[in-house]
Amino acid sequence: MTPTERLGYGPFQNRILWAVGLCFASSSMEMLLFSFLAVVLKADWHLTEHEADTISSAVFVGGLLGNLVLGPLGDHVGRRPVFLLTAVILCVFGFATAIATSYLGLWLCRLAVGFGIGGLAVPFDALAEFMPTHQRGTNLLFVQYFWTVGTVLVPTVAYVCLQRGNGSGGSNSIGDDESTGWRLFCAVCAVPCLLTLFVGVYFVPESPRWLLLHGRHDEALDILRTAAKQNQRSSQTIFPVGLTLVHSESENEHGSFWDLFSPKWLKTTLLLWGVWACQYFIYFGAIMAITLVFAKDSSMDDTNDGLMFDYGPIFVSGLAETAGTAVVIFLIDRVGRIPSQAVSYLLGGTSVFILCALAAQDNPSRISMMVAAFIARLSFMSGTCATWVSTAEVLSTEVRTSGHSTSNAVGSISGVISPYIVSSNTPFNTIGCVILFLSVTTSFLVVHLPETNGRAMGSRRELRDDR
Repeated sequence: MTPTERLGYGPFQNRILWAVGLCFASSSMEMLLFSFLAVVLKADWHLTEHEADTISSAVFVGGLLGNLVLGPLGDHVGRRPVFLLTAVILCVFGFATAIATSYLGLWLCRLAVGFGIGGLAVPFDALAEFMPTHQRGTNLLFVQYFWTVGTVLVPTVAYVCLQRGNGSGGSNSIGDDESTGWRLFCAVCAVPCLLTLFVGVYFVPESPRWLLLHGRHDEALDILRTAAKQNQRSSQTIFPVGLTLVHSESENEHGSFWDLFSPKWLKTTLLLWGVWACQYFIYFGAIMAITLVFAKDSSMDDTNDGLMFDYGPIFVSGLAETAGTAVVIFLIDRVGRIPSQAVSYLLGGTSVFILCALAAQDNPSRISMMVAAFIARLSFMSGTCATWVSTAEVLSTEVRTSGHSTSNAVGSISGVISPYIVSSNTPFNTIGCVILFLSVTTSFLVVHLPETNGRAMGSRRELRDDR
């Protein structure tokens, strides 16, 4: 029986879940605020379409770099240091965005925020390593509720701050003169990053799996005994004096980035990269498409210039992610990781295609577009949640954060490209066709990955009594 199975599930894992969840919520807000920020600054700073798209893509460029650096770092220096570093970066540069005074300064701040978000796979994988097998899938998906909270908070904060800051007397319009609303918007969105840092410092220990992999057996035992006490179990009974934790195969199984290209991992690596590249584009592309569909030209209004957002449908589509998380929690252990992803991506792509087809009409039905947007975000949230869980489970401990983060990095590349394609200059029908095609491709790749439902984490640690 593995150490995590002996621990069971209790307050110890709950504290880590909340810490990782806050990291997800803050990352969600920092990543998704670009869908509003680019539109606002295009009017306030008189940016060209290309400049606005470049601001949107900055966070993905940073995410690409962050995944390539912070993911492997999690395998080399530990999960906890990288988690805390991620929180610090998000906090510092999230607030710095609010006081940026130049285009270059703003771009660099968003680049740095993206770099911090690039470390998100490390705390997620650390949480997975603390979970007993039969509670792992469900509890990893609970973390996604925090991401959903972030996606709902962003349009809510935008509605309050962008109204207040542009002096339009309650209008949702974005005027030609620079407003202070977007600065307040960015500052409020950075607050969860500060909370993440505090909670992480106090509640997130190093992963015992990682400590064992690096020969630090006593430290691993100390953490497990503390965890047992917090779960109201007898630490001396579960982990008695004289007990030694050992690797089930070898004591020195260290991994590296290059192991991902070994015969053992090459096929899985390429499939994961393909899935993440496509799902990044379709998830964030759908969010940008929905924002564009419900961003109305107000130039024909005698009182307003520029753009205004139809916040109702945007907010409702954000709530759809809560339903999407609930759906995948219900399905993932019943039908499996692979079917949950494949069906979700197909349904999401079809819904975006319908949404864009409706938006291209002269007098589209607002209710029909809201329904299509709701189903799209529900489906894509279900699919991406299952992909996060499946990726963490299919990789073993020595390459888990490297493999997960490099997959995320490949996804960031498509994230960099997406704002230039899902743009106000691109016809809605074209956007719908691109997202549908990539959704079908994602489903095709997913079905070639191994099913991990009910299996133990890749590189197992077992107990041996050497007394």
